[in-house]
Amino acid sequence: MMFSQSDKAIDKALNKADKIVTNTKNGVGTVYGDLKDGTTTVYSDVKDGIKALSPEAKHLLEETAKKLEKTTDQLWEILVKQQRVWSLCYLLLTISSIVLWYRASSQFKLMKTDLEETGEMKTANIALTIIFVAFATTLSVLSSIHFIDMMTGFFNPEFGAMKNIYQVYKSIK
Repeated sequence: MMFSQSDKAIDKALNKADKIVTNTKNGVGTVYGDLKDGTTTVYSDVKDGIKALSPEAKHLLEETAKKLEKTTDQLWEILVKQQRVWSLCYLLLTISSIVLWYRASSQFKLMKTDLEETGEMKTANIALTIIFVAFATTLSVLSSIHFIDMMTGFFNPEFGAMKNIYQVYKSIK
């Protein structure tokens, strides 16, 4: 049986669509699994941290509350809000990193495809690509360092506030 040219084009388009759906399905599954693992890790870290800090943190909070008297509630609210603000800052850092990686990949593609460019323009494109990659790498490292702090601020800012009080207390001692 002979296929017409339009039948072949339709078959080719359907095959591409199947590949795209399969790749998307695999990608979504991977992202879901990674997010699930990350959330489980953050939850268990927070749970373990609370258990580890509980006796000393409770004593520390009681002592701080006695010394601060009426301002304790206001200080606590400020520290909890501070955790949320830091989380938003870390989220912006992470988003900036992602945007810079996208921009670096676009610049890399531009650098690879510009065959008509002169020597100076080609050098400028290479330099710009290197700059984007350097900034994206730096922001990615900073984002990964502060990822747990970001998640703590979003999911359990009270624990983050307790952790800050504990760190200040330990640095004073």
